[in-house]
Amino acid sequence: MFNRNSITTQKDIAEACLVSRATVGAILAGGKAATRYNEETRRRVLAAAKELRYRPHRAAQLMRRSQSNLIGIIHFGAGLEAADKANMLLAQELNAAGFDYVAMDMNWQGGGVERAIEELVQARVEGVLISHIQEVLEDRHIEILLHAGIPVVSINGERRKNVSLICDNITKAFSQLTSHLLAQGHRHILQILPQVGKEAYRSSLRAWGERKNGFVTAISTLGRWKEAAEVSFSMNLFEGEEILGVTMYQNPRAYEMLKRPVYHFCKRLCASGFRPDALVCSNDAYAIEAIMAALEMGLSIPEDLAVTGYDNDRIGEFPILGITTAEQDLKGICAAGVQTLIKHRENPSLPATTQTFDSELILRTSCGRTTPLLA
Repeated sequence: MFNRNSITTQKDIAEACLVSRATVGAILAGGKAATRYNEETRRRVLAAAKELRYRPHRAAQLMRRSQSNLIGIIHFGAGLEAADKANMLLAQELNAAGFDYVAMDMNWQGGGVERAIEELVQARVEGVLISHIQEVLEDRHIEILLHAGIPVVSINGERRKNVSLICDNITKAFSQLTSHLLAQGHRHILQILPQVGKEAYRSSLRAWGERKNGFVTAISTLGRWKEAAEVSFSMNLFEGEEILGVTMYQNPRAYEMLKRPVYHFCKRLCASGFRPDALVCSNDAYAIEAIMAALEMGLSIPEDLAVTGYDNDRIGEFPILGITTAEQDLKGICAAGVQTLIKHRENPSLPATTQTFDSELILRTSCGRTTPLLA
């Protein structure tokens, strides 16, 4: 009778299956060594390993093969649905490629980054995927990994030296979203972003800068574009302009989900009696804040105010919200990210590259579409 609270060894599996320890080791190792045994023996050994919850001794594997077969995932979900989806897909892609993984959530805090990097190096990981928002992960942290011979690939993050980036085409997506608002007849369109500058987090450069670039590209085809800070924003900016897009910057330190910056701004905007035709929000979470604020102030969506988001969060599908948005090709991004990491692992001399994936435009009622939302 085996004690399920103890650590199962290959000897335990051998005794349960009435085979030798060498037989168990060969079958669990897989490859050509396992094919020496008949199918029934392999089946019994693998079933016993699963039943007894056997886990390989990673230190022993490392000594035997000089490889850990382990990939690190440093992620920054912070409650964003798209980031959570990506982290799950990365794990699935790694497993499908035959790797184990260790995931570390840095959240929004920087205190544990040095220790996390140290633990990944000590674990002899064979590569690291850094996923999404990367405020607390600095270039010096990545240099530690690269110096240790550990390749790094960024998923939907920042452009960094010597690191391949696999990401969504944000510029194109926001250009399409803005162009659709213009096609619907909206002429005064406000884009809300956090401030990008010295006080903004470093990773804001791509995530927010490319959102602005897409917005400007679409607006400039038909009219003028301006920018303003929230503290000096006034609806007077739209006066006398036939077609105008304004990018308004909020304080980056207030631009956190728990602070609901878009919700509070939109309540003030609606209460002023003046408003643009449409809002272009950074993501679906902030689009929801804008819609809720407008509804609380007695406005109708999209008759009084059209709203777009980004990421295609599940809650946005429901008719009460019906958020017009764009959905990233996260499966394609994550699959390419894992394959790129494998290539860098196999050939460390490969140069860093950037690969972008287009998002799918999804049109719903928040900007005027009236076709059914849910099948």
